[in-house]
Amino acid sequence: MRSVVFRTIFLICICLLAIRIASAQDSFTIQEPRIIGTGKISSVVFSPNGREIAVGTSIGVEILAPNTLQQIDLIEITDGKSESIAYSPDSKKLVISAGKRLLISNRATGKVALIKNAQNVNAVQVSPDGQIHALLHNGSVQTWTPNLQTSTTLTGHRFRVKTMAFSLNGRWMATGGADQKIVLRNVKSTKVDRKLIGTSIVNGIAFTADSRFLVSATKSNVRIWNVNTGKLRRKIFADGEGHNFSITTDEKRSKFAVVNSNGKVTIWDVDLENKEIEFEAEHNTFIAVLAPDGKRLVTATPYRLTLWDTNKGKPIARGMDHYHIDGFGFSADSQRIILTGTYVVPATGDSSAVQTKGDLILWDLANGAIINRWTAHDAKITSVRFSPDGTKIMSRAIGEPSPDNRGEKDHIIRLWDSQTFKKIDEITGRKEISVDEDAISSAIIAPFTYNAEVEKMDDATDFKKNKTYIVLTPQDTLRLWNAHKKYHDRNAAYWPILHRQQISQAVAQNGKITATAKGKEIELDFGAKLQRERLIDHRSPIKLLQFSFDSKHLASLSWEGGVCLIWNVENVAPPY
Repeated sequence: MRSVVFRTIFLICICLLAIRIASAQDSFTIQEPRIIGTGKISSVVFSPNGREIAVGTSIGVEILAPNTLQQIDLIEITDGKSESIAYSPDSKKLVISAGKRLLISNRATGKVALIKNAQNVNAVQVSPDGQIHALLHNGSVQTWTPNLQTSTTLTGHRFRVKTMAFSLNGRWMATGGADQKIVLRNVKSTKVDRKLIGTSIVNGIAFTADSRFLVSATKSNVRIWNVNTGKLRRKIFADGEGHNFSITTDEKRSKFAVVNSNGKVTIWDVDLENKEIEFEAEHNTFIAVLAPDGKRLVTATPYRLTLWDTNKGKPIARGMDHYHIDGFGFSADSQRIILTGTYVVPATGDSSAVQTKGDLILWDLANGAIINRWTAHDAKITSVRFSPDGTKIMSRAIGEPSPDNRGEKDHIIRLWDSQTFKKIDEITGRKEISVDEDAISSAIIAPFTYNAEVEKMDDATDFKKNKTYIVLTPQDTLRLWNAHKKYHDRNAAYWPILHRQQISQAVAQNGKITATAKGKEIELDFGAKLQRERLIDHRSPIKLLQFSFDSKHLASLSWEGGVCLIWNVENVAPPY
């Protein structure tokens, strides 16, 4: 009888322990992070059936409607930015080169699978027979059969392979690389037939409709080669007529479009003898993609897509502006976070130039929505802060075009009302600033001591390490205090240095969690007796971490792509 009682008590204890462990495990569940920022565009491709456009970005792959450029799907990836993407001939698979690895998205189910043993991938291409080709950094091409059961490796380049093309007659495959060579192979034997030498770094290649000629677009020119002899036929753009050329063709090779980084688009006929039309796209255009039917063309800068009518040379639609995050700061009440977003647009009245814009983005942490976004600077914003009382926001840009001195750059600090988003005041590094000691109030805007673990030094310091404050007078005017000891040689003015420091570790204000950036991952340390956990959703190495004041949220920012993630870490802890 006693043994039965002990056994019953033992079982009850085991059940209670299991419940405790389960609840502890449940308590550690961290929701998917909120993503802020769209990142940069890195690749664009039409599906062979013409029903969608895939756009590789720092976040993943956007799927857009082919006539409006409206987003209809988003394939998020954590292996790195989508440097190259390609559809299978039947449009059912989308192959993604991301973070040096190779992924396949099933367009029907939406599932994404990793191709094993594919590493160090630079670009990807799918041949007409459905074989997947990974273009590697070491100059090799790794080829898989459509069922992914077997693979072979082809060599022929000294450095990374950038592009691949196949002839319509099914006989030839060509690769172009950073070694400034084009390698021609027989598709059946895969042996190197000949190498075309004398190009610069190859950006794109395409066979003509009759498979007799090969067109190469390089860093400095566009050339047409005879496939059978390997000899140069002619140049359609010689050296000095632009740079960073890209080439694209339609499904039947009935027309070819060439674009350079200045945004000049030229569409040629089937024989590349005559220009059908020529027009100006945006400066900094790095790629152009013709639709399978040749009637539409997409051009891309790192921050914007434009859809063109190839017969008229007129834009049909423009995609949304892409932007990346460069910095952030929590409000003292932990209800909001202010972020800086950078993007590039064509300069006003000059399509051959671009202008950098710096936006401030106010984000509500409770509902995960943008409260407001407004352009604060005509330059990248290098730092942003809330005032301690949360009523004002201070932003700083160090390279803003000067309205008074053409071609010069100003260091500008602006003060904004966090409710109306109107500019209250600004101070400029090129202007002489006098400080009235009697007018200075105790409302210090900087240095911001909102999180000692994030900012271990003052926001503003001079060469002698004495504090330099930015203060707010009773008249809501920004003034510099103790700034006379720091002279800025380049701007010939006294100016403070706002401290910007890479922060790879942060401690929550409640002292319960330490977050440490380790490459693309964040390690959460809950104390000596608890196991550590990792957050793995970043696409590139992390440069900045910060906890909110109430320790409920962790914000993290990566170097490449500029994507900010907001993690909900309230009441999380792994089991003992």
